[in-house]
Amino acid sequence: MISLIRAGGIFMIPIILAGAAVIFIVVERFLYFRDVRLRDEVFTKNLEEALIRHDFSKAESVCISTETPLSSVIKVAIQYRRLNEGDMREIIQGELDEAALNYERRISYISVLANIATLLGLLGTVVGNIQAFGVMGSGGINSNPALLASSIATSLLTTAGGLFISIPSLLFYNYLIQKADRLINQMEKTVSQFVIRLTGRMY
Repeated sequence: MISLIRAGGIFMIPIILAGAAVIFIVVERFLYFRDVRLRDEVFTKNLEEALIRHDFSKAESVCISTETPLSSVIKVAIQYRRLNEGDMREIIQGELDEAALNYERRISYISVLANIATLLGLLGTVVGNIQAFGVMGSGGINSNPALLASSIATSLLTTAGGLFISIPSLLFYNYLIQKADRLINQMEKTVSQFVIRLTGRMY
C-alpha cells in the first residue's frame, strides 16, 4: 500500500488527507446522531413526567440539562407559552431552523472533500501524462523506460486514489443527508405535537 502511495506521487498526500477528513466527519456524525437519540429518549420520558404534573419549571430544567436540538426548541416553547399563536409560531420556527443546523453540521464538507479528491486525482493524471510525454519527447524512441513507467504510474494511481476516496464519500454524504432530514422532520413533528398539547392551539 505504501509503495502504491509513493508511486502515486505528491498528489496522493492531499488525497489521503481528504479521505482522513471524511472519515473523521462520518464517525463524528454517527456518534452525534446516536448520542442525540439516546438523550432524547430519556428527555421525552422526563418531560412527560413533568408535564403530567404541570411543572413547567421542572420541564424547562429538563430541557436545559438535555442539550439536544429537540430540547432546545421545546425549552423556548415553554418559555413563550403565554404568547399569542402567531408570535409563538414565529419564534419556534426560528428555533427549529437553528436547531436543524446541528443535524446538518459538517455534512456538506464531505461532498466538498469528495470533489476535491476527484479533482486532485485528475490533476495528478494530467501531470503524469505531461511527464510521460516529456520523457518520450526528450528521449525519442530511446526513452528511459523507468521514467516513463513512473510517470504513467503517477497518472493512473492518482486517478484511482481520488476515486477511491470520492465514491464512498458521496455514498456516506447521501446517507447522512437523508438521516439528518429524517431527524429534522421527526423533531418538527414532536415539537408540533408538544405545542398543541401545551397551548391547546393548532400549530
